[in-house]
Amino acid sequence: MRWRRTLTFLPVWLAVQTSFAVTGADFAIYDGPGAWADGITAFEHFLDWKGVSHERVSYADVNSVELKDFYKAIFFPGGYAAYYVAYINEEGLRHIRDLVSSGGGYFGTCAGAYFASDSIVWEGDRIDYPLDLFQGLSVGSIHDLAPWPSYTMTTLRMNTSDRVCQYEPGTEVMLYYGGQYFVPYEGTSVDVLATWSDYHDERAIIRFDYGSGRVLLCGAHPEIEEDSDRDGTSFADELDDQGTDWYFLWSAIDWVLGRPISHPKFWINEFHYQNAGEDQGEFVEVVLPDWYEQPRNVRLTLYDEAGRSYGSYRISNFQVGSHVEDLQLYFLDIPSLVDGPGGLALDCNGELIQFLSYEGTLTAVDGPAAGFQSEDVAVRESESDPPGLSLQEQGDGTEVVDFTWAGPDPQTKGFANGDQGLPVELAAFSARFEAGQVVVRWTTANEHENLGFELLLANSPEGPFRLLTSYQLDRALRGAGTSARSHSYRVRCDVEPASGLWLKLVSVSATGEKRSFGPFPVGGGGSLPAQVELHQPWPNPARERATIEVRLPSAVVDLEVGVYDLRGRLVRRLWHGAAPAGRLSLSWSGRDGAGRLVPAGVYLVRLRAQGEERVVKLLVQR
Repeated sequence: MRWRRTLTFLPVWLAVQTSFAVTGADFAIYDGPGAWADGITAFEHFLDWKGVSHERVSYADVNSVELKDFYKAIFFPGGYAAYYVAYINEEGLRHIRDLVSSGGGYFGTCAGAYFASDSIVWEGDRIDYPLDLFQGLSVGSIHDLAPWPSYTMTTLRMNTSDRVCQYEPGTEVMLYYGGQYFVPYEGTSVDVLATWSDYHDERAIIRFDYGSGRVLLCGAHPEIEEDSDRDGTSFADELDDQGTDWYFLWSAIDWVLGRPISHPKFWINEFHYQNAGEDQGEFVEVVLPDWYEQPRNVRLTLYDEAGRSYGSYRISNFQVGSHVEDLQLYFLDIPSLVDGPGGLALDCNGELIQFLSYEGTLTAVDGPAAGFQSEDVAVRESESDPPGLSLQEQGDGTEVVDFTWAGPDPQTKGFANGDQGLPVELAAFSARFEAGQVVVRWTTANEHENLGFELLLANSPEGPFRLLTSYQLDRALRGAGTSARSHSYRVRCDVEPASGLWLKLVSVSATGEKRSFGPFPVGGGGSLPAQVELHQPWPNPARERATIEVRLPSAVVDLEVGVYDLRGRLVRRLWHGAAPAGRLSLSWSGRDGAGRLVPAGVYLVRLRAQGEERVVKLLVQR
């Protein structure tokens, strides 16, 4: 977090710290005098989640061990940077510099970033520091954000044009706790990953090369997960960071370690390459987060045994599969995948995300994976396997670290894999009054270990919601378990007719995990006829113009049809008002309400009328 101006009254115990057992790992984590325990614990939990090895080192270790012989990078946490200066001697400083300059990495948050700077400015006083990785000033604390020693959440503006941040949203909300802004000296070049949106857009996170290595300095604390216990600490849990910062940290640490810059929600999910007799139905399935709006920037590249690429395909040319939670599945039939060894590489704008192989490892000689060695999925298909099987990621979660490769198992092309614990996907929902009861109907696209559903009722969309009925009370709400096909449900509930009623649908998994859908209004005064058809747009994918056809068996008083992005924002309204019975043909030019061409990606065509809804997907290519 901060530095101290005087060391006169340092506690005696700080001077007698002994060494830890140095065995070697990807990351050395500094745990000497002044190091912030919560920052260390949180970063260790992050590295465990990411699958990066680590071990703690003391100041005695740093001063006596050639770090470059044991580690790929070192982390200096928040805390008191002046203690770092006091206890790490000239040899220790050289060991850190040698680790980085020889091709390693340095990651410093707050105090760790102060320590790495040539000079710091604290409360207006300037003091020279000796490590000198960053040729510039670290200026703090920023009282406009939070007077020291208080802390707060603050908004950072992310530089999404930087390769490390290309998967990031435009802003992130992170913990501020005594950090700094960075001022490079004239002639010093740094890449700015984020700026303090709430403080004059000063530099908040920077990265730069040092010799053959890499340095990442962060004035905020992305390692701390507010409002969550997965970081192993309770620090700042009373705050809400409006989403995890670990996705940013995942990509940033890839860069620090000199790895391909990946993301935990971009991965190759399933593929088939070989079966008995002539190979049939070869394909590859890929998962992207639904908020990523540029699938044309993501490519799949195929590699042969020699590491040469033999095919490249943009994800925007894949077929759109199931949409589950915040994930979108894409799949493509690719005849003549090599029988193995073979490789599959996923990249974004030429930046390698993932490089997998089957039947052995290989090193790519060209394409986006050039120079990298593949990771073998460790399962394979054989010439004796019947058609219709595949290799697939299986597990329970929504991030790549939650899954492991398995198979050959029955193919689930375009759907969550057979043992892949992605939540229930809701395809349709409606509720209306009939003869003094509310009749609720819904349809799922697929389900995983789904015990059943609960229905909650409230007088407003904000709640409070109360339990109306559940799968434990009514067999009609029992789930389909695990299924890749659609299931329809219908239930009647005794509810006194009234206006302004709202429902929530809650799915309950076998592990007790719950997921809520809604709130949905309870429709009154009639309903959308079951025979209403919202046809798939044509063409789909579309490059310039798509036609959306609606069939109405009877007139509808209030019909709304619009195109929405995957975040639920209206892109263009195509119809709003009364509609006669018959065939309604609507055309969309691929432009938003202001007449601007929309970017390539997946969009939702949504039809609403009288409290009910139909939704289909449309893929736009550019």
